[in-house]
Amino acid sequence: MIDQVENIKKTQIVGANIAFPVQIGKRFSLQFQGHVRYQQYATDNWHGMSYDNRFWQFIFNNSNDITLSFKPLIIFNASVQYISPGMAGIYKYYDTWNLSTAIKGLFFDKRLTVGISLSDILEKATPTMYVRQGNQYYNRNSNFYNRFLQVAITYQFRGYKQREEKDIN
Repeated sequence: MIDQVENIKKTQIVGANIAFPVQIGKRFSLQFQGHVRYQQYATDNWHGMSYDNRFWQFIFNNSNDITLSFKPLIIFNASVQYISPGMAGIYKYYDTWNLSTAIKGLFFDKRLTVGISLSDILEKATPTMYVRQGNQYYNRNSNFYNRFLQVAITYQFRGYKQREEKDIN
């Protein structure tokens, strides 16, 4: 097994994005995003082998906000992401999914923010990579767990004034 940084002579990635924000009344907000890209990685001599890998990849994101209360302001979010199989050099990887949720509340004239979020609920956001090049047959599963729970509490004291950003010369 050759496990060395590959000698890539040509790399080409071309893509396009599209986004659709949708507001339904005062309580529901949706954001749909799509991304498509064409990838090419090629070399004529890498340890005596040559390759010209070309691949189409699709990415879909959806984020949904539901306002549960206006006073105090409490917002629930659920988001999902799908990434189709892709590649990085000679490494190819399987598709991934990410499902995440969050809830955030603003209290005391929006001075106190309390939020809790859970990311990668299904533990499918880290791809399994593989190589099928020449005589190489290699699978890499990182067994890395991306799921995490985050709790955030922020308080803005009275008299605090947010600074204005100055332009850089």
